Amino acid sequence: MGFKSKLILALTTTTAISLLATSYFSHSMLSEQVNQRILSDIDHSLTIEVNELENTVQRTIDTVNAVAQEYQTNNNQGIPSEKLMHMAYRFGGIDKMVIGFDDGSSFTSRPSESFPEGVGIKSKYNPTERPWYQDAKRQSGLSLSDVFFTKSDQTPMIGVMYSLGNGVIMADIRFNDVQQKLTELETISNATAFVIDDKGMVIASTLEGVEPQRRVQDSVIAADVTSIIRQPEQFSELKLAGQDLLAISKPIELGNQTTWQMVVALDKSLALSELDSASQKSMMIIVVALLAALAIVVLVLNKLYQLSSHSRRSLKISPKGTAI
Repeated sequence: MGFKSKLILALTTTTAISLLATSYFSHSMLSEQVNQRILSDIDHSLTIEVNELENTVQRTIDTVNAVAQEYQTNNNQGIPSEKLMHMAYRFGGIDKMVIGFDDGSSFTSRPSESFPEGVGIKSKYNPTERPWYQDAKRQSGLSLSDVFFTKSDQTPMIGVMYSLGNGVIMADIRFNDVQQKLTELETISNATAFVIDDKGMVIASTLEGVEPQRRVQDSVIAADVTSIIRQPEQFSELKLAGQDLLAISKPIELGNQTTWQMVVALDKSLALSELDSASQKSMMIIVVALLAALAIVVLVLNKLYQLSSHSRRSLKISPKGTAI
């Protein structure tokens, strides 16, 4: 191989390596930017849903605390109990509130046959025999019940309870639209999702194989759910029914009492389709730039070599045309 060929090869190799290294780092930065944008979109949607759940629970907690403070401050000598329940219902945005006492008396914000004008008939309703009353009495102050589901339409619910010593306040929270909210996430790369409580009970789900009112530990995602929750707001890869998914979790803080989890799974191919498209365009630009750069290097070197050869020939010839 002649000097010219060696020179062209060395320079083109150096140029190619430099371009490839630059392209590699550019592609890595592009991947990170696209992943961050996808994460940001998902996080924004999750944050909206999570905040709604947290605000609903916190509003009820604040109302229950306010009612408890009224009872403790006025020693049950202020506003009549049935009226206080109704006020809490109207101004606290609560679905239903009940207060029961150790003597079997009870009052509610929602009058019924057992509660005419909001006052409980002891022969028809004894709060001390109810599980929520007994659970609350085992604790001091504010507590949350485990998740339970209504018999009529399987709506998930929890009770916010406050033990007064000689009685218990209990407010219902109905999560009527959690399932619908999860369905709305499908607009993001066909996302499916589920919500679980601190014990792993599935409250709502759109992910096939993860059924409401069952423990997530008994579902198809049992082997992966712990690692997903341990890394909140980070993508984890998993495979379900032959489909590659990206999963991410976000904690739901219910006051200071407990933490639920919302887990979202996305179709990996759809979620990263933008990255694949951008990568293809990036690679095409890299290849074109590399070929153009190599062509320019070869042309310039050829030109320089021709000029150099011409100069050497000129120096070897005398003014009379004889060789020096």
